[in-house]
Amino acid sequence: AHLGSHCSTRRRGKGTTLMAFSDEMKSRYVAQGITAAILAGSKPVLPEDPTVKFLTMREYAGRNPVRIHNTAPATEYARPSMQVVAHAANKVDARALAYQAYNASCFVNTTIGTTRYIIVNPIQEPFDFGLDSKGRVQFAFNVEFLKTPS
Repeated sequence: AHLGSHCSTRRRGKGTTLMAFSDEMKSRYVAQGITAAILAGSKPVLPEDPTVKFLTMREYAGRNPVRIHNTAPATEYARPSMQVVAHAANKVDARALAYQAYNASCFVNTTIGTTRYIIVNPIQEPFDFGLDSKGRVQFAFNVEFLKTPS
């Protein structure tokens, strides 16, 4: 099964290539010791094996950007949000993976790639999110970000 990210690279400025937001968070999770597969996008291809543990991440709009007068770009800081879902064969493993990602999702003043993250904060504890299409237990949480645009 394909376990890679489904997000594209974005550009800002004169040819400066930046990682997609979800790719930046994927690299953060890996750097924080998460060894489970990490899938990004609104319709990732889920592994067929129901015993495989993995995370899915889905970006969503978040809040309005922070704008500062007389500066370029007009959007000084973006405030996107992301839903993170841990999938596992049982509740104990799904909850443990969700909390590992949850703890890795709380940080301040960190640069990932070329994007500066001012504050990253989960907005609730991981919660039971039912079963996925393969019958795996899911635990989910949402994260808000304040970051430079990417």
